[in-house]
Amino acid sequence: MTASRSLLPARETRISIAILTLCLLQLHGNAISAGLAEIGRAFPELSQTTVSLLLTVSNIAIVPGMLFSGMFANKFGARRLVLLGFGMALTAGLLSFFLKDFYVLLAARAVTGLGVGLIAPFQTSMIPRYFEGYAAQRLFGLQSAGISILGVFYGVVGGWLVSFGWNRAFLVYLVGFLGIAVTAAWLPDGKREIGGEATAHQPFRVTRILGYITALHCVFAACMFQYAAGISYLLEETGTGNASTAGTCISLFSLGSFGASLLYGRISRRFGIAVLPWGYLIAAVGMLVTGQVRGVAAAYVGSLLIGCAIGTIMPALSNKITTTYRDSNPALAASVFMGTFFIVQLLAAYVMDGVSRLPGGAAETGRFLYVTGLTVVLAVVSALTWRRFLGTPAEGTDAPTPV
Repeated sequence: MTASRSLLPARETRISIAILTLCLLQLHGNAISAGLAEIGRAFPELSQTTVSLLLTVSNIAIVPGMLFSGMFANKFGARRLVLLGFGMALTAGLLSFFLKDFYVLLAARAVTGLGVGLIAPFQTSMIPRYFEGYAAQRLFGLQSAGISILGVFYGVVGGWLVSFGWNRAFLVYLVGFLGIAVTAAWLPDGKREIGGEATAHQPFRVTRILGYITALHCVFAACMFQYAAGISYLLEETGTGNASTAGTCISLFSLGSFGASLLYGRISRRFGIAVLPWGYLIAAVGMLVTGQVRGVAAAYVGSLLIGCAIGTIMPALSNKITTTYRDSNPALAASVFMGTFFIVQLLAAYVMDGVSRLPGGAAETGRFLYVTGLTVVLAVVSALTWRRFLGTPAEGTDAPTPV
């Protein structure tokens, strides 16, 4: 009698699914953001700024969570830290459903952010541990595409849930059960294995590659904040549309990011890290069309282009960082990169406030124009310098080979 074949997917497929599952809570804040007005009505004695701390506190808490996870990744392994992160986010998220005191709710949001932060570095650092070449590039693209879809999912589901009650939005954290189940069953411990033995870890140090990529992305993150925070005001200022139009723009932004991410593996296989200047240039064109060309169609096309740029740039940067630190501590490298990104996002509002004081910056169209110019400068600088800092463009173009 022949042995029955296992119904489980192949090991490489199981690891891929487990790595993609790590993104489940990446944009969890969209669900709370969609219901922020309803939450504010539940606490009428609090100002809008105070209520918005439910988002801010969670985002701030992500940073120390990522740094802790990165520093102790080699000691405890990915699986333990990810399970702890999902457990914290699940427990604190669902506890928020029952809380009636706003400041206790804030504390729960901080714990939720810490949990998400523990998971975040492994989203990218696990890929080069187990995959190389085209297989790794394709997984980076799928991951970025999945995050785009999850962003839409959390926004829509959060808005729907909050229609039944201000605290219903916190039920989205039930997805943590799925994360725990898949992680416990299929996620490896994060140690790179070759020939059955784990490779020795090299000491972690900040290289010029990490510094260069982080600096580029800090500037780009500030530029993209203007789009995310200003698109609704821009449409209203120019008489182009309303909140519904802005929602469609955001959806097209996500669609563009999703499509470009799906194609990233093929794009990177041909161009490698050389896609960076082109990505920044496409983002600049999108910002220009959105901010300076009147009409709903222009806003839609510009949003789609900006999304396409994001869907190309983000997986390219993540791929380069984690591949560079593959034999050192990719989780800590990812923590430094992503942690800086979150901090810049928090400070970007003050940067844009400074831009508003420049000539013509008081209007949204003016701020969009300034940011367009800055993105063009970023494209030019990266085009002139990437080869010096990042090496040859064709890195990682070998055949798909899971390790």
